[in-house]
Amino acid sequence: MESLSNPTSLRCLKIIALFRYVLPEKDIFICGGRQLNLKHLVPYMFHAGASGIMTGNYLTTQGASLDVDLEMITQLGFKTLI
Repeated sequence: MESLSNPTSLRCLKIIALFRYVLPEKDIFICGGRQLNLKHLVPYMFHAGASGIMTGNYLTTQGASLDVDLEMITQLGFKTLI
């Protein structure tokens, strides 16, 4: 796996959409690597079918802060459970 390149942002969105199609009743959470792989398309992950996100730092990588993620969710017109 080390020699494989990162998927493109659009490929990541397609993967999320595929999982949503195949698993319509399941929750799909997007975690580490979303900033790296989705880049400026991070907000579109919800439109592709993501149910939620893990916010803050992860075990081995840094993530977006809670405030940044909450602002993105608010700007998209979604509500949080917080």
